Amino acid sequence: DQVRAILEQSGRRIAVLQGHCHTGGFTVQKGIPYITFRAMTLGNFPESNAFGLVKMTAHSITVRGYGQQEECQAAF
Repeated sequence: DQVRAILEQSGRRIAVLQGHCHTGGFTVQKGIPYITFRAMTLGNFPESNAFGLVKMTAHSITVRGYGQQEECQAAF
């Protein structure tokens, strides 16, 4: 909660990228996209592989997911 408050008040953030969490996650809170990447492997390779490529523009962020990584997009 304290870190989120600092990010919200700073005005100097685009998004929060973090990892890893086995389930992954994506949410937007108070205009800030929070993207949690899945663990790179959760079992046998390659079917359990997970990774993503992040593309940022002046007005959006997109994660193109591969394997078990979900895709997500947010505009700002």
